[in-house]
Formats: sequence, C-alpha cells, structure tokens
Amino acid sequence: MSYLFQLGDRDYLYGDRFSALDVIVGYSVNQFFLKEFLGGLDDRDLARVLRPYSDRMAAREGYKKAIA
Repeated sequence: MSYLFQLGDRDYLYGDRFSALDVIVGYSVNQFFLKEFLGGLDDRDLARVLRPYSDRMAAREGYKKAIA
C-alpha cells in the first residue's frame, strides 16, 4: 500500500504514462472513496494523496464513457 503514497509525486502509477495498472488501481481507488463516503475511513493521509489521483482518473475521456 505504501506505493500509493508515491502518487503525490506523479500523475500516474507508471510515472507520466497512463497504463493498465491505472485502470485496475483507479477502480480500487474509486471504491476506497465510496467506502469513505458511506462509512468513513481513518486513513486521512492516504485519502489526501489519492483524491487528486482519483480526480485525474475521472477526468479521462475513457472513464467518462465507461460510466455513461
């Protein structure tokens, strides 16, 4: 899980490139925030790092098409 904190220094998990890993982890991140919204989570430091990443994933055209 510590690798997720590295997202504070980069746009995507594989540096500057969007990859299949971002698709897989991006889904999990969205579930993380859904759980946070529904029940609350204690790990606010992780949430602070993951929120911008989640926003970047949601801004991608493919993501928008997938949830439409």
